[in-house]
Amino acid sequence: MRASLSTISFILFNIYNIFLEIPKVLYDIFQKFKNKLWFILMVEISVVVPIYNGIQYLEKLVNCLLDSTFKNLEILLIDDFSTDGSYEFLEKKVQNDIRFKLIRRDKKSGNAVSAVKYILPYCKGKYFFYLSQDDFFDRDFLEKLYKKIKESNADAVIPNMIWFKEEGKNNIILPPNNDYNYYLNGSEAFKLSLDWKIHGFSLRKIELLREVGFDDSYFIGDEIATRIFYFKSKKITFCDTNFYYRIDNANALTKMLRPNLVDFITGDLKSKEKYQRLMVLIFTILLVVYFYFTKSSYDDILKLKQSDSKSKKDLTYLSFLGSFLVLISGIIFLYIAFKDE
Repeated sequence: MRASLSTISFILFNIYNIFLEIPKVLYDIFQKFKNKLWFILMVEISVVVPIYNGIQYLEKLVNCLLDSTFKNLEILLIDDFSTDGSYEFLEKKVQNDIRFKLIRRDKKSGNAVSAVKYILPYCKGKYFFYLSQDDFFDRDFLEKLYKKIKESNADAVIPNMIWFKEEGKNNIILPPNNDYNYYLNGSEAFKLSLDWKIHGFSLRKIELLREVGFDDSYFIGDEIATRIFYFKSKKITFCDTNFYYRIDNANALTKMLRPNLVDFITGDLKSKEKYQRLMVLIFTILLVVYFYFTKSSYDDILKLKQSDSKSKKDLTYLSFLGSFLVLISGIIFLYIAFKDE
């Protein structure tokens, strides 16, 4: 009997100790994950930066983001298989800051629009801002934009944009009439964006941006998405803070073709109906050129005098050779487009 009581006492004592430990365990778990929990709950702005072989600009980029006075943000860096050490540099530089997420996809995309399209569904912020790896902004840039978009309930807030280069004069895009209290509706913003009287580097509501999306079958898909976003917006306003858009980077995507650009065209676009329509359009253009070339060449041949028989013969040969090559090129385009049908 005494042995049974001792056993029961021992079990109860251990259960008591376990219950005493539960609050401590829960507290330790909370302490471990409280930063991540705070991060998930407090993210207001998602900043997206596509990365590709930009090692010389990344120190300035990261410092700009770290120095921002606005802290409730996530920074999504999407590396497109850089070969200059960009990924490794960022891996070391941002590893201790939970706001940064360094991402490398399972295959090379070849353009920035594809990276933005890929990451948009994973953004946790209520607002979205996009910049290139060689761009930067003022310390209070995001703070001012956030304050303005909350106060105005606008769909987008547009900052000043400085066409930045290290040497020489830097031009700037300001709001219409230099009025930062100026408001645009969607139609007005769309018209002004056609020739970039207003630019596309704005803080945008992510809900509307997801509705618009990004089409990465165009090389300027980000510009098209921006204009559609503006058109669908109800209210767009401006803010007196500076965004620096670098224009002296000779290796920027807008100034050179990536090595896998041909793969992007024949790979990513080939599976789409759009690609086939494009090929039909090219074939039609080449067919028109073919008939025009043939007719104009024939007219030139008729104008030659009989005494110019050698010139007549040479022109006849060259004109029909050129026409034949144009026609064959068109047929090849059609074959490539529809060979898998």
